[in-house]
Amino acid sequence: MKGVNVIKTRKYTIVLILFIALLSLGIGYALVTTNLHVGGTVGTNSPGDDSSDTSNLKQNFIVNWNDTVKEIDDSNAYGAEANVAIDKNTKTVTVNVSNLSKLNSSITVKLQIDNDSIDLIADIDIPEIINSQSKYFDIYIDWIDSVSINPKGYKEIYVTIVMIKSPLEQILGDFTVTFTANAREV
Repeated sequence: MKGVNVIKTRKYTIVLILFIALLSLGIGYALVTTNLHVGGTVGTNSPGDDSSDTSNLKQNFIVNWNDTVKEIDDSNAYGAEANVAIDKNTKTVTVNVSNLSKLNSSITVKLQIDNDSIDLIADIDIPEIINSQSKYFDIYIDWIDSVSINPKGYKEIYVTIVMIKSPLEQILGDFTVTFTANAREV
């Protein structure tokens, strides 16, 4: 009986070695193969704007802040000034406000998002607003719900910064507005 157990153990060991060898060959082939053939349907997630992706979709989906549209309405600002900086890489606008010192005074900046895509619609959620001085300033954006911008279209945006509390010393406001766009076929 002892000889039978040794033969069974050898058979299992040989089968296990063959199985591991075949599995290793399959994994090795998958690692070095450049073409992948898939039967059935393949899908992708989130066809949004990702500049690191060089697929045709991402190259054709061009949505960004228009860096020439930065109009400032300071009629209710009482001498306040705003500087606008656009970072197209992060799709962020930074508005730096100085001398906004009278209670309930405000400054408004008109901005524009362009969809320069030829045949893709841009679906844009409400932009994210970061208010670094929320104790002294409120920031409003004239954006109620997500919007769709047709190819070669644009969306104008008004950002208003209002002083809500009088500071004891000069407070500089640093505010950012960032949007995320997702592509959709026409």
